[in-house]
Amino acid sequence: NVWLELPYGQRLILAYAPKPTCLISSIASTWVAIHILMSKDKMGKMYHRLALGMCITSAVNSLFFFLSSWSIPSNTGGTVHAFGTVNSCTITGFFHQLGFVVQYYYVSLSMYVFFALRYEFQIQKIEWMEKYLHAGVFVIPLSTAMYLTTKKMINPVGIGCWINSSPQGCDLNRYS
Repeated sequence: NVWLELPYGQRLILAYAPKPTCLISSIASTWVAIHILMSKDKMGKMYHRLALGMCITSAVNSLFFFLSSWSIPSNTGGTVHAFGTVNSCTITGFFHQLGFVVQYYYVSLSMYVFFALRYEFQIQKIEWMEKYLHAGVFVIPLSTAMYLTTKKMINPVGIGCWINSSPQGCDLNRYS
């Protein structure tokens, strides 16, 4: 495992370097979401409602990335400041996988722009697709997150918890 071969100082930097940007991203996404929610005008527009969905999911995603290194089980070898449990690792990994919703919201915004241009900004012609866009962004990320969780495939991996067939330091090949 390459992670375990890194010196402690490098693992410490890799564990803490992303935290400031994750925190800033979570706060900024929350701020934008609040401002959209507080505006009747913005809430009345499909574009802003899609952006709201993206901001909310981005805030949650960034928060779980902020917590990632701390959620690793404390008894995992080679970790830096790991305070978590198997459950905290699984929850964090689940939300890391679910976080792909943010990228799907980017796709939905691109689709919105494409169809808005196609129909010369007659938004009433494309509003029917909004509920499908909001629901559709969750299909693949939620399905895969649930699958990985039920198969116990979320384990420590480097500075966080995500897809790993076995816990860190456990070599499945030696049992075959």
